[in-house]
Amino acid sequence: VLTDIEVSSKQLRAMINLLQHRANWRVEGTPGRYSSHLGRRTAGVMVVWDERRFVMEEKRVILSGRLLRIKLQDIIVGDVLTLLAAYLPTRDKQDAVIESVWEQVESQVEDAEEAMLLIGDLNAELVDDVREGGRACTKADLCLQQLVDEYGYVDVGPGGPTFTRNSSSTRIDHVLADACVA
Repeated sequence: VLTDIEVSSKQLRAMINLLQHRANWRVEGTPGRYSSHLGRRTAGVMVVWDERRFVMEEKRVILSGRLLRIKLQDIIVGDVLTLLAAYLPTRDKQDAVIESVWEQVESQVEDAEEAMLLIGDLNAELVDDVREGGRACTKADLCLQQLVDEYGYVDVGPGGPTFTRNSSSTRIDHVLADACVA
């Protein structure tokens, strides 16, 4: 899963065509959105998988540039897995904006009928990690912790810090698995 790809629909199509023609990869995505405040595109999500192993059963853009749901079936064993690929709002956004996007994530988790992975740049840390670093929790941190606590998700990677801010390492990129996957 690639996040914050900052590309237009045309650029995304070109990237998808290039990746799909150079290997046995299947690619789906949702382009970034133009921010007049920043004067450039932001956000965007792309999912890449080996089509020799997985076939897509369903694709749904939940929030343009932010949240993409892909249901894959393992061709060999027949298991179905739903990937919820995310690029969630940064911590400087208003709490109402952060909460509304996290509500969409929670809605997808509630509706899942099969194993699910939530993967991407969640722009949030688990509460214990925040407190261990001596910082105050943000709204996004609390939403992430609630999802983990309420639905039993386990953070299965990536290992180690994936984002550095002000000389303190923090993990905002996550691979969260439900009990079926973990």
